[in-house]
Amino acid sequence: APVCEVPSNVIVAVLSNKANLNWDDVPGAVRYQIGGRRAGTTNFRYILATSSNRVVSGLSPGITYEFQIRAACPGDTSDFSPIDSFTTMLVKTSDELTEATGLNNMSLSPNPAIDFVMVAVNAAQDGPAVLTITDLAGRTVLSQGVEVVSGQNKVTLPTGNLPNGLYLVEMRQAAFSAVSRLEVIR
Repeated sequence: APVCEVPSNVIVAVLSNKANLNWDDVPGAVRYQIGGRRAGTTNFRYILATSSNRVVSGLSPGITYEFQIRAACPGDTSDFSPIDSFTTMLVKTSDELTEATGLNNMSLSPNPAIDFVMVAVNAAQDGPAVLTITDLAGRTVLSQGVEVVSGQNKVTLPTGNLPNGLYLVEMRQAAFSAVSRLEVIR
C-alpha cells in the first residue's frame, strides 16, 4: 500500500490577522488538510490546501493558535503533523495609527547568498531590534542585536559559515517582526 508522508518543515509567517503556512511538498500528495484552533480549546476547524502553502485569514490579533497538517495521497492519508503553534501580533488602535507601524518591506540581497546577505527593512520607529537567522528545523544559527531608525535600514549579515540550504531571516522590534526566506549556496 502507498505511504503518504507527514508534512514537515513547517514555516509560519505571522501578521496580526492572518498567517502564511509553508511546508515541504509531500511526494504524491494531491491535497493537504490543515486543522487549527485557539490554544486552550479542544476542537480543530479544518481547511484544505491543494499545494504546500496556505494563507489562513480571519485570525484575531495577539492570540495563540495551534495547528496540524496532514497530506492526502491517492489511496492513503498521512497522520497529522505534531501540533505546533504561533501567536498573531498585536495591532495599535486606529487612533494611534497616524503613521505606519512595525517593520515593513523586508528584502534580502543577494538571495541566494554566498558569503553575506544585506537585509533591508523599513521601520516605523527608532529603537533596538534583533536579527536572527534560523534553519528550517527552527535552530537559531545567528542572532545579532541592531539599532534601527525610523525609515529605511540596511544591515549586512555574514553567511559564509552557514551550510547550503534554506533559512528564515527575521527582524523583531517590540511586538513587530518581519520574516523573509533566504537560500545559501556555494
